[in-house]
Amino acid sequence: MIPASVEKPAPVSLTRKILENSVALFTSQLLAKVFRVLANFILARFLGPENFGSLALVLSFAELFRFLPDFGLDRTLVRRMARGQATHGISANLSLRAAFSSLAVLVMGITLFFADYPRPVELLIYFYGLSFFLQA
Repeated sequence: MIPASVEKPAPVSLTRKILENSVALFTSQLLAKVFRVLANFILARFLGPENFGSLALVLSFAELFRFLPDFGLDRTLVRRMARGQATHGISANLSLRAAFSSLAVLVMGITLFFADYPRPVELLIYFYGLSFFLQA
């Protein structure tokens, strides 16, 4: 039995929850962008123009192929989980991500074969391309 002096907290309205979550999401995205800009300033200052340009080239080239490992698999997994069909969904999702990551690295390698980049930049692009497997 609940003593009379202890009251239950009032339920939080749906509108208030949505507002709080929206503010939290906005704040976290804003802070992430601010820190990204600060990190770029620090990297540019530390690396110098030539090395920072090489880093920017590596990142932008690899990001061209970033869409391949995902390819909409997250949405499909969420839909299957919502329908209660997720028994094989997670393992199939991981297998497909690994296959698509391999495809992304292969396509990146073929594209690099025809590109005329310095050898150190090519090696950095390959190394960064391996991060696709870590996100699988």
